[in-house]
Amino acid sequence: MEEAAANQALAQRIVDVLVSEGVQHAVLSPGSRNTPVVLALVAQAKRGAIRLHSVLDERQAGFVGLGLARASHAPVILSCTSGTAGTHYLPAISEASQLGLPLVAITADRPDELQGRGAPQTLDQVGLYGRHVRAAVSWSPDGGSLEGDGLERATWQLACIARGRRSGPIHINLRFRKPLWSPQSAAESGPWSATEQVDPEEDGVELAALQAAVRGAQRGLILAGPRERSLDGQGESALLDFAARSGWPVVAEPASGLEGESLIDGAEAFLRTAVSRVELFPDFILRVGRSPTAGSVSDWLKAVGKDNTCLVEPSGCLLDAERLNPPVVDRSLAQVFSTLESESTDPEWMNQWRRAEARCKAALHGAQAGPLWAGSVVASIWSALGPEDDLHVASSMAIRDLGSFSSLKGDGPRVSANRGTNGIDGTIACAVGQARASGRPCTVLLGDLAFLHDQAALSLIGDLPLRVVVVDNGGGGIFEYLPIAQHTQVFETHFLTPHSADIPAISRAHGLHTEEITSVDGLQQALAQTGPSVLHLAVDRAGDFARHKAYWDAVCAAMEEG
Repeated sequence: MEEAAANQALAQRIVDVLVSEGVQHAVLSPGSRNTPVVLALVAQAKRGAIRLHSVLDERQAGFVGLGLARASHAPVILSCTSGTAGTHYLPAISEASQLGLPLVAITADRPDELQGRGAPQTLDQVGLYGRHVRAAVSWSPDGGSLEGDGLERATWQLACIARGRRSGPIHINLRFRKPLWSPQSAAESGPWSATEQVDPEEDGVELAALQAAVRGAQRGLILAGPRERSLDGQGESALLDFAARSGWPVVAEPASGLEGESLIDGAEAFLRTAVSRVELFPDFILRVGRSPTAGSVSDWLKAVGKDNTCLVEPSGCLLDAERLNPPVVDRSLAQVFSTLESESTDPEWMNQWRRAEARCKAALHGAQAGPLWAGSVVASIWSALGPEDDLHVASSMAIRDLGSFSSLKGDGPRVSANRGTNGIDGTIACAVGQARASGRPCTVLLGDLAFLHDQAALSLIGDLPLRVVVVDNGGGGIFEYLPIAQHTQVFETHFLTPHSADIPAISRAHGLHTEEITSVDGLQQALAQTGPSVLHLAVDRAGDFARHKAYWDAVCAAMEEG
């Protein structure tokens, strides 16, 4: 039984360090080879130090972990067996890498003597996630790692990487020999703490040049893309305080974590126009977060942002899909915006943005009337939710429509979206993780394909205060807005991919209260109800596309008229 005891000691010592370094949640998927890790986690759970979540499918487990990490602002352990199980973590791992969320993937593996011999459930798991993790190790009980506190110190260093300045996922691969457990192999669980602190990294770009540029800017603008909210809200507050006292407009999207009177609604529409590149040409742009979701805002940035843009990004990463190569200030938002002062802002500058905003609002008047379409759906959801609610949005037309038809003036829900790799996979599972960690009511807004992609996650909702709103336009409606829609020979079969799935029946099969919504009034009534549910909204794709286009045309005409 010495092998079982060695397995248990290895797993327990690693888990104890991770818990001491802030891990609050672990997501377990069933298997055999990860038995020592499961037992180590159970021991910590019995102490009340960690909460366990069992999820059958490793792909869903990864996204549940992603949601838990987002809501808890702490590393989350993923534990699975050997073989292909760990490969199903990759979508969530890659998203966590882009978003800087600290997932700790602990994959169980077969011992060295079974590698490369065609042994069952065995593949080369070393470096499984490649460059999508910040660090990766592969350990076994007989690898010399049990001497002294070397294992604890190495694990601690990994935890520091996961939750550090450039936070993100890490991979710990553990090779266990049988027997994996015996009644005598229990290891004592307890806390472990480092006797030294990690030296803080030196700040990169100095603030002096940025401060000078801000002081001299007459037409300054803050552009906020998707980003993860700060834990204490100080960064967001510092940014909004600067915007208010400087008179700089803020062009933000719902997943930026910002709201307030300085924010400009409707930019996605009015920045489509040629006149916006003249009348709304800034002399300095201060960016935060990732590149804009809306193609129109990204195109506008490309046209007006060369050599006058600076990015504030605490991780130091160059988030620059527009290839403008801005200087990067790698400090926190609170550090930066609390030191900025504007001395030269043109008093007419904000008024120009307000007039453009007003034209959009006029064009949207009456959006809630008539049949269901994106404008009325978003308006209904936004008005039904408040600051105590979460809204998790799929990376498809859902996030774009939210940016087009919501108002960020204040008192709206807390919005999240997986805008790292922008995949539609795992949307529901991620929301489940967020709801479990936060305890806040959560609404998920997604399309039919995103729903079908993650339908098995419906079984994880249980009695969570989680509502799923499915906008069903019979396929990948987002592709209607791309040039490929004109290629009639391939568009419907290979891009639109219409389906015949009965979404309400799928939802009911998982035991969820399900409503089929056919009108704006029906949607508003359903949104007034609480409890776990699925709301299925059948939307005419052609009509929805036509109303989008009519809205953009009306805004463009109003902008051209001045």
